[in-house]
Amino acid sequence: MTEAMGDENAGALIPVFRAVTCRGVRRGLRLERVFWEGLSEMSRIEGRTIGDLIADMHDGPENGGSLSSRVRSRVAKHFFERCHALEQALLPDNIGAIVHAVPSPAFALSEERRILYYNGAFISFLQLRFTGAESADVFRRLALSLDTRIEEVIAQLRSAPGRPVTSGFALGISDRRVRGKLNLALIPNAQVPAVLATILQ
Repeated sequence: MTEAMGDENAGALIPVFRAVTCRGVRRGLRLERVFWEGLSEMSRIEGRTIGDLIADMHDGPENGGSLSSRVRSRVAKHFFERCHALEQALLPDNIGAIVHAVPSPAFALSEERRILYYNGAFISFLQLRFTGAESADVFRRLALSLDTRIEEVIAQLRSAPGRPVTSGFALGISDRRVRGKLNLALIPNAQVPAVLATILQ
């Protein structure tokens, strides 16, 4: 850990005293800065004031402990739940659901350029362009290449989240080739790093 990182983490643990109005009652709380930041984020997400959040925590069903302890516990629980929901949303099966929900020909591509999931529109796209080829033969012999290296695509997507990358591509079976353009977006997933590729028609 660098000294700068250590200083930043230490600063997050410095207790800060603030007075907050909770439904007309003025309450003073001493919390570490990281918990005040957590309360601010909860306030933004829920569209409520920090005072209202703290009032709920004060009047909540939890037994024992000071108000400061209740606040710390509720903030930690909130972010644990958000983290768990995000992990569930990014399970591999959900990547497949995302791909199937795209109306255009689309597929999920691994960092090794392996097609992980594809939708019905992508199957129709292949059948139209490789007429006469058996479906099983298409996916067994299908070769994909990108004009931009997949490592560069992922680096661009990570450096500018929310902005897709466009790249040319080629799909081939034996000596038959189809070229086109893809819109590529990163699917953030720690278990199966993948890119959502949508064919531009």
